[in-house]
Amino acid sequence: MNGTLSQKASQLGASYGVVVVGSGYGGSVTAARLAEKGYTVCVLERGREWRPGTFPVDADDALRALRTPENPSGLYDYQVGHDLDVFAGNGLGGTSLINANVAIRPSAEVLTGERWPKEIRDEAASGKVFEYYDRAAKTLLVEKARPRKGDETLPKKTLAHQKSSRGKGFGLLELAVNHELEGVNAHGVEVKPCNFCGDCVSGCNVGAKGTLAMNYLPIAKKHGASIFTGVEAQFVVEAKEGGYWVFVEYVPEGGGDRVTARVHAKVVVVAAGALGTTGILLRSADRGLPLSSQLGRGFSSNGDQLGIGYNNDVRIDSFAAPEIGGEPLPYAVGPTITSLVDFRDDPKKNYIIQEGAFPRPLAAALRRLSWEVALAEGIDTDTGVADKARELARVVKDQILETPEGALNHSQVYLGMGHDDSDGRVVLDPEGKPRIIWGSACEKPVFRALSDEIKALVTELGGTYCENPRFNKALGHNPVTVHPLGGSCMGDGPDTAVVNHAGRAFRPDGTLHAGLYVADAAAIPSSVGVNPFLTIAAMAERIAEHIALEQPKEVPPPGASEPVVPEPPMGLEFTEKMRGFVTPHILDATSANLLRYRDAELMAQREESPLEFRLTIMTDDVDRFIDSKEHVARCEGYVDSKLFGKRRTVIEGKFNLFIEDDEAHTKRMIYQLEFVGEDGKPYFLDGFKEIKDDPGFDVWADTTTLFTSIHAGRSAKDPIVAQGIIHVLAPDFMRQLTTFRIRNPRSKLAAAAKMARFGKFFFGDLWDTYIMHRVPGMK
Repeated sequence: MNGTLSQKASQLGASYGVVVVGSGYGGSVTAARLAEKGYTVCVLERGREWRPGTFPVDADDALRALRTPENPSGLYDYQVGHDLDVFAGNGLGGTSLINANVAIRPSAEVLTGERWPKEIRDEAASGKVFEYYDRAAKTLLVEKARPRKGDETLPKKTLAHQKSSRGKGFGLLELAVNHELEGVNAHGVEVKPCNFCGDCVSGCNVGAKGTLAMNYLPIAKKHGASIFTGVEAQFVVEAKEGGYWVFVEYVPEGGGDRVTARVHAKVVVVAAGALGTTGILLRSADRGLPLSSQLGRGFSSNGDQLGIGYNNDVRIDSFAAPEIGGEPLPYAVGPTITSLVDFRDDPKKNYIIQEGAFPRPLAAALRRLSWEVALAEGIDTDTGVADKARELARVVKDQILETPEGALNHSQVYLGMGHDDSDGRVVLDPEGKPRIIWGSACEKPVFRALSDEIKALVTELGGTYCENPRFNKALGHNPVTVHPLGGSCMGDGPDTAVVNHAGRAFRPDGTLHAGLYVADAAAIPSSVGVNPFLTIAAMAERIAEHIALEQPKEVPPPGASEPVVPEPPMGLEFTEKMRGFVTPHILDATSANLLRYRDAELMAQREESPLEFRLTIMTDDVDRFIDSKEHVARCEGYVDSKLFGKRRTVIEGKFNLFIEDDEAHTKRMIYQLEFVGEDGKPYFLDGFKEIKDDPGFDVWADTTTLFTSIHAGRSAKDPIVAQGIIHVLAPDFMRQLTTFRIRNPRSKLAAAAKMARFGKFFFGDLWDTYIMHRVPGMK
């Protein structure tokens, strides 16, 4: 079964028993299992189909395969965020096309954590949940890493990893890679044994890697599933006659105008990835689909941290190149990842570090640029004139020759994974696309701990340690994840989760949707601390089992009624940064005695006790925001303080603009931010700006000065533990002005009209407060 798995978008039918959105591990597993049980299944994938022999082999190919607005079918989906970058695959089979194939189980302690639903916690404690892992591993044809066929020893990069660990915690991994078979696998797909070229993460052209096109997708097709590529789901709404409408767009491979359509289904399984799934559900909620208020919460990077040991004293053979000087590859690079150093037995560490390889599409660029990056950013872990001479000789070889004796082929790639609190937030940007707001991400202790541990491994090999360049403060200080999780998390109820243990979506009142499920990385409620695809596949196996128990098999007729889909209202957002000082030594400041806030500010400055926050302030409906008495919007961001910890995520945030005060010509802006301190305790920032016409023209001071109290607890009724003042500084204000955006703009003209209405409201209130009553005849 090495023919085409997918059909053209134009062949999409009107109605199916089950529509599965996405073809990654969650989507492919549920599609296969439900098709096996006799359901009429349709799979929708926004990317194209990639088969062995079509993946990029050089830098130019890789650039052409980047997913962009002009190339929506690109394989490599790299999303640059303000707080976190995400790298994922785009195509039939999802990220399985470009992952490192590592099939590893989290510890039972992870799955018994409080974020997981009770049913799974219980099954993890009894061991039953791991039966689903066994089922997934068997279907994926997982094998233990081993030497290349015909070789006696493991690849050099694997042996180097063992050496750098001094044997402690070192182990070989299980991989979804075929090492021996040349012929047809258990799912009827022709495969070849791995040739150890090292190109797993750019795409396997050999046919050895166990992508989903080699297992679950052929199972789904064999049992009658219809698989469509180039179809991107936008949102889901309930159908009056039962079931759901899935609204889609047909994605032209070369870009261009999209065609919209819709398909009806009794059951919808959303499995488009942590960002894709959450984005679909957020857009659906905007159009009236009743979902939990927890939607978007619980995002995790899985604690991913990248590092490189450049120009080590031992040859690594990590440089994937099928030919050198026109001759066949003389050495085995190996699958991208083959081994790990496991620190999970140490509760103070609880992370793992794996070795890796450089795929061919990166080779030419790295050969030219790696030494410059290492010189600028790297930390040489050994010294000595002779050592420096040897290192320089290897660098020179990379510049003038294509040789395995150069610095790059003496380099080791490392990928660490751990736990990051899983407190990121996915929201929609003004254009309705998912984005991550997680200002505290770069300060998570796991990233520094992993970076230090990777440096220690590099030191054992005498290399130059280079941290992930994006983690450098000058380059954004962003973590990069290849394992995004959460956003539509499973849990025990709508107050804490979006779906239940079986992936079934909660309504806000706690009842369950009749046939709406999430079955992918978006449902994973915490970091798992290891490569997560086996966990995603295992949970999808479990969810598919529950869908089969809960849902009838009939295919409904096409929806008779025309769906009424309200346009989402136009909202507004902007980002504000404020900085100042708070002290725990003055706690009696009140709105009636603002001078005590000034005293607290001065004392905090002497104590060098700064506090700042960065907030993205959002309202989903400009008109409702303006017309309501409270003028309330939500806040997402972080609080950064010497007293309470670096960049603490805002759990709940509320902003009120121009609240009427009893005093004449006085209004307030109110900020209320709940966060958890570095000590693990809850805190509540309660601040106000007093918009008041005092003697003199003080509009700037009033609108940029926040009188601030921090409470130990979750409300302004709890004890005050710090007070002071924070300000919008002039440079931050100028940047703030560039961040105002209309959300869900229907047209440029409509967006301009909404922005004008907000401006009239904002500056009109300032006019009323500071100027109008002073003008003769206008009091």
